[in-house]
Amino acid sequence: MDRQLRQITFHGNGLCIAIAIVMLIAALSFRFFWAGVFTVIPVMISLLMIYAVMGGWSINLDIGTTMFAAIAIGVGVDFAVHTVDRLIYFIRDLKMPIREAYDAFYTSTGRALLFNLLSLALGFGVLITSSVPPLQTFGALVALAVSMSFIGSMTILPAIIWLVKPVFLFKERKEPQALTVEMSQSNKRQSA
Repeated sequence: MDRQLRQITFHGNGLCIAIAIVMLIAALSFRFFWAGVFTVIPVMISLLMIYAVMGGWSINLDIGTTMFAAIAIGVGVDFAVHTVDRLIYFIRDLKMPIREAYDAFYTSTGRALLFNLLSLALGFGVLITSSVPPLQTFGALVALAVSMSFIGSMTILPAIIWLVKPVFLFKERKEPQALTVEMSQSNKRQSA
């Protein structure tokens, strides 16, 4: 029992670190902290659902089942990143009204994300047909996690963004100035 508790604690710590790193990278990429927070919401929801399924089906947390979390985070965050990025593009960059931006998002990016979901879920889902039970479990868990990330990114995340209307949808990003421009300006000053 003590060994299982340590394993669960270690797994939970690793999971929190992985989500924090993904959130930080997304926040840096979008140049807004809250964009990073919004990006990990569907991933966390899918992980909670997967752990609920594991508990309901009495699937133990072991080496085979702990790997799915890392893959689910890495693959599942893709949907949320595309959702946030496209909504920023439609609302802030193209200055579309929110309702029109959502229509444009679902008809363009939503369709691409659906094809991405199908390829990932079916690709990992093939492992369900394996004759090795741990591979069957792994394939089912990853396919379910990817599906939940997609559903969260296409329903829950846009709904939260619609309700909260975060500032990163409307405020322009501060683009970093290129180092070469600064260097060329300092060279001009020195030669003058």
